[in-house]
Amino acid sequence: MSDVRKRIFDALESLSGTVSWSSDFLELYESDDVLATKAEEMYLALLEGIEGMMEWLDHKAYAEAMKALFKQDNYGKPIKAKINEIEEKSKAFQKRIEYLLHARAMSIENEVQTLRQENRAQNRTLIALLYGMVKDANCKICKSLEGCH
Repeated sequence: MSDVRKRIFDALESLSGTVSWSSDFLELYESDDVLATKAEEMYLALLEGIEGMMEWLDHKAYAEAMKALFKQDNYGKPIKAKINEIEEKSKAFQKRIEYLLHARAMSIENEVQTLRQENRAQNRTLIALLYGMVKDANCKICKSLEGCH
């Protein structure tokens, strides 16, 4: 099997997984317009790539053999470019997902820090109230003991 044909079959094999996981992330981050744009670019590259791959595979073996003989290093270059485009768009999509994941983690971290600070402030207030109650209770005990003598 030629190098080009192998790359085509490898690319075709990975496409269903790419579409599946990308739709999951689009649903998860549905409010992110940048991710939606990157997905559109990736899907367009996928469609153009699939079209090019199918055309390439559909050519008769004799015609492809002649092209390979005369084009040598340039043989399969257009289809390889389409496959590379799919890979680039897929990586850009993945990078945006990573960014969104980090942004979400940072947001959670900020919320945790805010809750800790609020909790500390509430604890200080509670301690001050308890201290005041204990002090008042001690005063009442002392007064009642003085009254007993």
